[in-house]
Formats: sequence, structure tokens, C-alpha cells
Amino acid sequence: MQSLEYPDGAVPLDSPFYLERNEVESLCYQTLKKPAALIRIKAPKLMGKTSLARRIIAEGIKQNYQGMYLDLGRVC
Repeated sequence: MQSLEYPDGAVPLDSPFYLERNEVESLCYQTLKKPAALIRIKAPKLMGKTSLARRIIAEGIKQNYQGMYLDLGRVC
């Protein structure tokens, strides 16, 4: 039996703790197909922004795109 630890921070792509947001993720994946797409994720702390961003980037890589994760949270 596999033991599960409570997640701390971003969860891996295959994590059973990740809750899919079907509408949000579908919209992001559709946006990836548009030229010069920009997806901005804005939400309160601990709402899964980094985990969502990792999934969006992974989907883009599957489609042979290049992606960049840019965290401006500490910019003054």
C-alpha cells in the first residue's frame, strides 16, 4: 500500500491531490493553440496556481510548443 503525504506547494502532474478544473483547463488548452498566446493565472495563495501552470506547460510541450513559467510574485 502506498502512503500519501499531505501536499506542500505545487503537486506533481500525477498527484492524486490535484483537483481538475475542467472549464479552466479546457480554456487554457484552447488558448495555447492561438498564436502568441498569453495565459495569466491570478488567484489567492494556496489555490493551485503553480500546479495549474505546470499542467498547462506540459500540455504545450505535448503539442510541440515552447513555454515559459514566469513568476512575478517577488518583483518590487
